[in-house]
Amino acid sequence: MKLCIIIKYTKLGFKFAVSYKENEKEYPIRNIFNSEQLVEEFYKICLKDSYLYSIFNNESIFGTIKISETEVLNILNNYEMYNKLGFEIRLSDNIKLKNKIEFSFIHSPTSGKMMKKISLDGIELSTNDISKIKNSLYDFILFDGKWRIVDRSLITQLSTNDSLLDILKTIKQSKNCFKNTDITIKKIPDTDVFEGVPVTLNCRLKGYQQIALNLLYRGLNCHKNMLLADDMGLGKTITIISLLAMFQNENKNQNLIIVPKTLIYNWMNEIEKFAPNLSYYHIDKEIDLSKCVHITTYGHVMNNIETYKQVNWNLIVLDEAQNIKNHKTKVSKAICDLNAIHKIAMTGTPIENSVMDLWSIFKFLDSTLLGDDKEFIKTISTSDMFKLLVDILEPYVIRRVKTDKTLGLNLPSKIESTVYCELTDEQKVLYNAIIELFEKNVMAAKRLKRRICALSYINLLKRILSDYRAIVCDNDIKYSNCKINAMVGYLREQNKPKTIVFTQYKKTSETIAQELSKLYGSNGLIINGTLSAKKRVEIANKFQTGAYPFIVITLKAGNAGLTLTEAHHVIHFDRWWNPSIENQATDRAYRIGQKEDVHVVKLVTRGTLEERIDSVLKDKMMLFDNVINKLNMTNDELLDFIKYKD
Repeated sequence: MKLCIIIKYTKLGFKFAVSYKENEKEYPIRNIFNSEQLVEEFYKICLKDSYLYSIFNNESIFGTIKISETEVLNILNNYEMYNKLGFEIRLSDNIKLKNKIEFSFIHSPTSGKMMKKISLDGIELSTNDISKIKNSLYDFILFDGKWRIVDRSLITQLSTNDSLLDILKTIKQSKNCFKNTDITIKKIPDTDVFEGVPVTLNCRLKGYQQIALNLLYRGLNCHKNMLLADDMGLGKTITIISLLAMFQNENKNQNLIIVPKTLIYNWMNEIEKFAPNLSYYHIDKEIDLSKCVHITTYGHVMNNIETYKQVNWNLIVLDEAQNIKNHKTKVSKAICDLNAIHKIAMTGTPIENSVMDLWSIFKFLDSTLLGDDKEFIKTISTSDMFKLLVDILEPYVIRRVKTDKTLGLNLPSKIESTVYCELTDEQKVLYNAIIELFEKNVMAAKRLKRRICALSYINLLKRILSDYRAIVCDNDIKYSNCKINAMVGYLREQNKPKTIVFTQYKKTSETIAQELSKLYGSNGLIINGTLSAKKRVEIANKFQTGAYPFIVITLKAGNAGLTLTEAHHVIHFDRWWNPSIENQATDRAYRIGQKEDVHVVKLVTRGTLEERIDSVLKDKMMLFDNVINKLNMTNDELLDFIKYKD
């Protein structure tokens, strides 16, 4: 017996009836009295629901009855339960079980506040509609000729909340309670047009850069602080320089650019090259407010925070804004304490480890938007909520990627591969010896000491895989290194192409350079952390002349701010904990100006810790955040993660 609940709405109100199907024919429920078995079966079903049981007892269920709005709402809210009892629920066309709510907003150019719009099934709710919904007795309303289930609390809060976090919390709560409501964030283009004073540059902006410039200028005029998150190598710096030149023409001075120390000279060179009329000042001691643009470093701001706080800046720009991804650090707190009318954060990697990186950047941009950190992480706990977060932040973010064909970059291909290496006998002996020490010292350590000790040993194991001559210093013994052998073999097969090699370790970079000099028959270049920012740029420029066959770079010293398009092979000699750092390094070569396909090779030693790191990174997990930082492995799991396996 297949049961059906039929609910209709007419001018006389709601009508309720029950029918059943047997042998492909449908009958009124009263016909079950022709069979004792059907009556008993139906009675047992009604016993499982108090409402059905009550109307079975008074026998009204055996005819068509008038029911109230509350009763209809109760049946619809328990739709899944009635399905499990065996009922199909059939509604007339003027009753909607599922509804679609769209929320959209734009910023007022005068007040900077959100102007919100809410649509129900594609029909925008007027102020009067919202008021009626707020004042309704039930979450069941007649709108546009149809009865609909509507979350009154959701509509009320969407129409009043200004905090994006509160809006997301409201949506999450509604999704949990109202399963049949589809809630989406609708994107509405900003129709207000702001055009700054045209500027003359020693270059022509690409189309997408001009669009970004217009969006930034318009956003700032609408009191929106913006995140410029274009992919690495798309020219974020020249876009910001253009904006600053516009501000200089409008006499909007006191603009501050905060950059990593390694990028100071890159910014100075770019300004002098593309906008020589833009007045700027590198703050290394006192602040000279006679200039339009002031360039400084994160460290200088942190160490001189009171001086910087005394200035009410027109615009603060953070380059490589992931430097404040940890909101608990001194530098992040200092940056967020600065005063400015407008703010822009620049980064090609707004999320490196977790969604909290994004929260920290927005804490700088507008501390009210995403609310408290603990509430935020509770709210953004599912993939659905993360998607809604991305949608709701869309008006604040400019994000384009190099693979977007509409940008017209015509970049060559990026070809990625992994070269697997086999440990030499000497390396196996050393590796297993460290594992024995690891078991002895780390497994028995207490929690805090265990973490520090584990990280120390893991780093030691990685050094053995990269260049154990840095650990075993014996110049009389000739060691064989599996990665050196694999790298040299690969480059020889490729006919010794122009190459960048990235490694984490200074000593390893020197060893690599020595071996590559033998292979190429001439010296290459090295960039490491001992060099000044100015010197790093000079060395990069030397490589760009084409006179050198290779350049070896320590990852943290040269993963940003350098253009090295002369190379079309990139080798990651050892693996970093975070793939976004590696990608940022790769983009020194794979960027605008690259004419040839870029081959990206990652060297991985089989059977070791490195192979497990590679596996996790391929699954797009953030190893450092999810494994090492939390150390949420058991002793056995941690040991299994690092030990050598044939």
